[in-house]
Order: sequence, then structure tokens, then C-alpha cells
Amino acid sequence: MSATHPEPIKRTRRRSLADQAEFRQTILKLANAIFAAEGYDALSMRRLANEAGVPPMTLYRYFPSKYHLLRHIWDDLLVEAAASANAASANATEPVAVLTAWLGGFVDYWLNNRDHYLLVFTTGHEGSRESLGLAPYLEASPGKIVLEHLGSLLDACLPAAGSADSLGRDARRALGEWLMCRLFGLLHPVLYLPTFPWRSPALLRDEMLAEVAAKISAVTGRCPPAVT
Repeated sequence: MSATHPEPIKRTRRRSLADQAEFRQTILKLANAIFAAEGYDALSMRRLANEAGVPPMTLYRYFPSKYHLLRHIWDDLLVEAAASANAASANATEPVAVLTAWLGGFVDYWLNNRDHYLLVFTTGHEGSRESLGLAPYLEASPGKIVLEHLGSLLDACLPAAGSADSLGRDARRALGEWLMCRLFGLLHPVLYLPTFPWRSPALLRDEMLAEVAAKISAVTGRCPPAVT
């Protein structure tokens, strides 16, 4: 199956800053199209250069390696996912409602964009010295920004640090790790095993959000708000 991709890029001697930005975006869209149509193994720097109609060295000026190219793609897709989550939580006010609405928007983005999820979370993290792995990536922007924002939403649901009923450091860490495991414990099997006869992904999402609200209620002793 051939990828549907943008028209080949016209060669010019020198590109303006705007042209350079457009070139990067065209390459990223082309890479996404190849991945969606043919998978990760079909995505190579030489293939991209050929499809774009430019010499390989031109591509390497913008993306020194396949890993650098993937990093740019991951960045763009995580920004999109975060924007979806922010929009979903924009009208919520109570902290737990804000958190669960944000999580719902984040989950919905990936459920509606399976190829994006597979590209971000299942490719390029193994097998070579330049592929540093997912953990170092999440320590950099925008992965770090997404994690820090999620952490701040969780903290807003908990007693203030230093108060009489505040969580200890270990308990707060355990809660954050439980939340991450519950979030990706939903997304990864549903998206990685699409032929399994899952119940409705939306139902699985709602159950996860209700569990998050109940978990925070159990930790804080507060009644959980209704999850919508």
C-alpha cells in the first residue's frame, strides 16, 4: 500500500525562515502518512527524501537522524493531545472534575487517533544507541510539560502540602504512579490490540475516570463528584 502524502517539495537554493518551517511541516506530514499506510519499518530518511523530491542531505540538515525526526513528530502529537485534554476540561471548576475531564479528553484524542498513539508510544524507543528510549524523552519538552501539568491537576485534588491531612511523599508518588498505570493500562491494550473484542472504549474510559475519582476520594476522605 502506498502512502498518501503531500506533493514533492520544489527545490530552491535558499529557503526563508517561513519556507524552512513549511518544509519541516511537510516532512512531518509525509512521515505520518508513510507510517499510517505502511508502518514504522517503512519509514526511513532515504524514503522520505525520495518521496519529498529532495536530496537526502537536504533532509539531514533539518533532521540529523530518524530519531530526531521522530522526536519532532512526537512533540507535535503530544501538543495536539494536550490541547484536546485542555479543551475538554475548560468548563470544569471543581479540582477532581477538572482532572477527570482532562484525562477524558486526553484518552479520547488517542482513541480517535490510533496511528498517532502507536507512533508516539510504540516506535523508536528500542534497538539503537541513538534511540534513547521513552523515559528520557518524557523528561524533555513537551512530554515533561504534559506530565507536569497532569501532576499539578492531581495535586489540586489533594490536601495542601504541609497541612495536617496532607499526603506524605511516598503516598503522593504512589498515587501518581497508580494514575499513570491506570491511564496507559487502558490506552495501550485497547489501541495495540484492536481486534480483541473489547467492550466499548468509551465505556472503559468512563470506568477509568470513575475509578480515578473514587481513588482520590478514598485518599482524601472527600466525596467524589459525578463523572460526566
